[in-house]
Formats: sequence, C-alpha cells, structure tokens
Amino acid sequence: MQTIPPPAPGAVVAALPVSPYTVGISREFMAKSAAELARDIVAGLDHASSLAAAYGLTAAQWEVLKVWPAFRKQLETAVTELSGPMGMAERIKRKALMALDQYGIVDAATIAGDPKVGAATRLDAIGTLMAAGGIGAKSQQPGGSAGAGPLFVINLPGATQIAVGAPERPVIEVSKND
Repeated sequence: MQTIPPPAPGAVVAALPVSPYTVGISREFMAKSAAELARDIVAGLDHASSLAAAYGLTAAQWEVLKVWPAFRKQLETAVTELSGPMGMAERIKRKALMALDQYGIVDAATIAGDPKVGAATRLDAIGTLMAAGGIGAKSQQPGGSAGAGPLFVINLPGATQIAVGAPERPVIEVSKND
C-alpha cells in the first residue's frame, strides 16, 4: 500500500493559507471523489500525483489537497479500511478495474472492430464490452425491455445473422409419443 508521508517529526508546519476551494477544487470533488482518490492512493494503483491527475487535478491543486487536513483524514480512513485481509478484496477490485479501464476496454474494442479476427472472437470481445458496461440481456432489470428483442444484430457473410442480447427461448422437446 502507498501513502503520502506525514510531515517529519519536529518539522514546523505552517498554517494552511490556501484551501482546496481557492485553487479550483469543487465541493462536489471534495464530497464524492476525494475519498475515492485517497482509497486509490492507499491501494497503490499508481503514484499519488498520477492518480490525482487522472482524477482531473492540476499539479497546483494536488499540492494543496495532499496537505489539507480533511484529505489527510481520508487517507488515514482508507489505510484502516484497506489494510488486512478484509481490505485485500477491495484493493484487488480497484486494481482490476483500473487495468480494465486502461487496457481491457481498448483491447476488447480493437478486437471487436477488427475484420481479420474470427466472428466468435469478435462476439466474445463485444460480450466483454457489454458486461463491462453493464448492458445486455442479463443486466436488464425487471420491468425493463427484456424480451423485447436483441440488443443488436451482426450481419455476417453468407446472409448469416447473429443476435446479441436476444432473450433466451425455452427449449421444448417433442417426442413421437406426444
């Protein structure tokens, strides 16, 4: 886990002349994203300054935020929550989501759009993108449009069509005795 080191013992820490709000950090960011940034830093997803930039902070905003007492408290809370075996699942989930965001989505989209790749592989890539985006027949909520037809249809050479996201149909077996 990565943390931002506190000031050295015995160091004189001046009063903070600048708040995050005066350097352009929104109240919405402080209310919703700052704690997530702290968790990502503690989980060790990347260097703290790189993560801050990924959250849309400028270098000047990061310099103010990283010493702001409320953010330091969020870092302490994240260390407590993400330490030990209970926090391991959360750390793994965050790292997997970041890897998916940085590499998996682009790779799956590239495969899905490559006409040289086999149809089954392209469909697998499309399914991966749909699952990552939370769309498709399995993710539809009750009362939604489930059963209304396929999400989209892929036309393949030879007049073959593949419906993606089509509702499952029951299989009815008929014997000669019926």
